[in-house]
Amino acid sequence: MAEEVRMAAENTLSESMSWAQSRMTTKILKRLPSTAAGWAEEDGLRVFGRQELLSELADLIRTGYAQAYILSAQPPHTRVADYSEGRADDLWFLLTAAGIRALNELDAQPDGG
Repeated sequence: MAEEVRMAAENTLSESMSWAQSRMTTKILKRLPSTAAGWAEEDGLRVFGRQELLSELADLIRTGYAQAYILSAQPPHTRVADYSEGRADDLWFLLTAAGIRALNELDAQPDGG
């Protein structure tokens, strides 16, 4: 009986974590365009929206500068995922080593990239 209770608790926690992660990712993707717009305005650049942001994210992944991941409360806690715009709200994204190098190279340019 104790094992069944433990397993039920783990399943509930896993479902709650998945829901929370999905909500957080959705909130981040909703806020990111306005944050990026603020950065663009500060730098005197054109402001862009969510769709353009998702398109650029797809390009970063396709060129190897970023990677999509699925997070889980259960091991393995992170798994590489295939990206699609339809799944964007359920995924997390990180720069790859190549993406970090490229960003550092841009930052090192005299005009700041």
